[in-house]
Amino acid sequence: EGNSGVIFPEAMAINTLNEKKLTFSGKVNADVTENFSDDFFVNSYDRDYKVYIYSFMKGSLMYSFVTEEPGGDFRFYSISEAG
Repeated sequence: EGNSGVIFPEAMAINTLNEKKLTFSGKVNADVTENFSDDFFVNSYDRDYKVYIYSFMKGSLMYSFVTEEPGGDFRFYSISEAG
């Protein structure tokens, strides 16, 4: 658990959430080129945008819960294969 700069999937989740309601510290600055409605190229994004992450491992899976600050409600989570 601790503070972290966002990775791109988290940045896009934060920006999607901010389309509905202001959350975190607002949108993550990103420069993307949209080729099609479901495909885009990432030129750059703000890797210094801070989030707080709680991570837990169970078996071979890593569960990461993303919050704005320690003790806060999580806004979204991801599950990935550890290894």
